[in-house]
Amino acid sequence: TDPLPTETICEVGSPAESILRYANDEDVDLIVISSHGRSGLNRWVYGSVAERIMSQAPCPTLILNARQPSILEAPKKILVPLDGSKLAEKALTPALDLAAALGPELHMLRVTTSGHMRIEIDSKKEVIDGIENEELVEAQSYLQQLVEKLSIENAQLSVEVAGATVAEAIIEYAAENDIDLIIMSSHGRTGLQRWVYGSVAEKVLRSACCATMIVRNN
Repeated sequence: TDPLPTETICEVGSPAESILRYANDEDVDLIVISSHGRSGLNRWVYGSVAERIMSQAPCPTLILNARQPSILEAPKKILVPLDGSKLAEKALTPALDLAAALGPELHMLRVTTSGHMRIEIDSKKEVIDGIENEELVEAQSYLQQLVEKLSIENAQLSVEVAGATVAEAIIEYAAENDIDLIIMSSHGRTGLQRWVYGSVAEKVLRSACCATMIVRNN
């Protein structure tokens, strides 16, 4: 195949500001950046730069992780965490595009918060158990309806209860299922718990052992 057209640009200044300015000026569709690289004598850490770009970029940001065994091959498994909101569902667009182009296995994950806590009264525990079961049923139904609505084929649907935090549940699922790429929205919210995907995305970026694509809801 013919090589892709390539243009090299060198700028002096703040790395994050320069990248963001160039992306805006040139209508860039995707920013690809490493999360753990260092550069020259200045040794600016890409981790913090990546987080700033993730939160302000005008386009999706693909963040490659230095801990990932291989980042050059096409992803075989893509994970899309969803929280039930329309904003979070925007991550499905690039995920489905990649699935159509590359044919990876698509995992759709819904994480619910645990209703269990230290309770001494059995009746209260029964109520909370019932609420948690209802949330699990609703989450599974939501994913199934989404698959049917979008005519998604060969999707792996999973509902997990967060033991500690939502971010940790996503990270653990990715590790246990050998996920190559996580695609998620940065501003979804869910239900009464209203866990914000912006902060969750940052935690996933820092700790996941695979690449992460952040889709901003501008």
